[in-house]
Amino acid sequence: MRWPCSTRSLRRTFPTFVSYFAARPPQAGTKPKTMEEKALKAELKQHIIKYLNLLDIKPEDIKDDEPLFGEALGLDSIDALELSVLMEREYGIKITDPAEGRKILYDVNSMAAHILANPQVV
Repeated sequence: MRWPCSTRSLRRTFPTFVSYFAARPPQAGTKPKTMEEKALKAELKQHIIKYLNLLDIKPEDIKDDEPLFGEALGLDSIDALELSVLMEREYGIKITDPAEGRKILYDVNSMAAHILANPQVV
């Protein structure tokens, strides 16, 4: 089957439509989609320490299954905002729903699971 017009004329007529469906090559510095979960969790812990400025905590001190908020690390709502910024800047995942955010940011395991389930190009 042949299209009634050329690709060039389609690009002029529908630039947004054509660019939306155009295949984009991966950008430099993107996260690999098959990142191992263990390496991802270690990276997440380092980012948590960096973004929240937790100078007295080492990555080994943060347990994978320990809740981030409450008694463990003592994080609060401001820290939750910083964690959502971390997810968006580092992994391209924007958290807009507060209920979903509570589930995603519960612990390191849930954050890593969400990143692996929703790979984004950063």
